[in-house]
Amino acid sequence: MNTDDITKMLPDGWFDWYARLIPGCIGVATYFWLFNISFDRKIEDILLLAFLSYVVGHITQPFSSSIVNKLFKNELQPRTNRLVSKSYAETISMFSSSIITIIIVIYSIFDSRKIEPREYIIPTLLIVVFFVGTWLRGQATKNKIKEFLSEDTTTRENKS
Repeated sequence: MNTDDITKMLPDGWFDWYARLIPGCIGVATYFWLFNISFDRKIEDILLLAFLSYVVGHITQPFSSSIVNKLFKNELQPRTNRLVSKSYAETISMFSSSIITIIIVIYSIFDSRKIEPREYIIPTLLIVVFFVGTWLRGQATKNKIKEFLSEDTTTRENKS
């Protein structure tokens, strides 16, 4: 495997990390926080939680991608340039994290266990931060795409 093959795989690695694993970890941590759950810090438990986090993130990522693309009117085209795909993955990560956190908060509200209202402060702040982060990352991605497209146009014009 040469270095070109490795660099072609990197954006997919970024996407798995940012758009799937991190939002899933945030969701699992929020669930543990709201329901006051602890776990043994054995390697088996940590690996199980990492796998569970990845699955949760993998389930929500297609919905988040679809909504983000509609929100930004399909202006976020990760295939425009490989360097933009990391920024796009960060945008999806922020939105997925907010969706997962909202679902867990709603579930906890209707759950039979009583959760103190103050326990909702951190998840609510997370939701706000992730929505604002989604918008900011989306705008930054749009700007990167515009830069790359203008650089490509300039490069093509100079070659002509």
